[in-house]
Amino acid sequence: MNITDLLDDMPLCPESEEAEEIIPPHKRCGNHSLNLVASCDASKAREDKSYQRSYDRAMGKVQALWNSVSRSPKLNYAIYSIIGKTFIQPTYTRWCSEYYAVQRIADMGLDRVVGCQTATQLSKMTEADMKFLASYLRQYYETSC
Repeated sequence: MNITDLLDDMPLCPESEEAEEIIPPHKRCGNHSLNLVASCDASKAREDKSYQRSYDRAMGKVQALWNSVSRSPKLNYAIYSIIGKTFIQPTYTRWCSEYYAVQRIADMGLDRVVGCQTATQLSKMTEADMKFLASYLRQYYETSC
């Protein structure tokens, strides 16, 4: 029997036992489940006030860069002329997109990041912020990617 025959014989509403045998049961994605666990662990880490301050300060500056470049083609071009690349915009529908987006900024180095922030008139990243991002990337990679 080929797939066309199976689909032709399948009822529109799978109410019969026969239809349940054709449609496999739903299975959860293992990667998605691990990502949810890592996200829960990350939110629990924010209960530590020192971690929360460091996270908010560093990631706020990173988020400001992403936002400014995504909203202005002129700023996007300015950033491209400084680093030869554009920033990666993280999205919830791509695995590890936040990791790769932060990694691109961390890989640029402090001087180039500060150059981008100067061009976009944003508050400057500090050495402590960059160290936090490096630590964040190590933890993020170990738990979810």
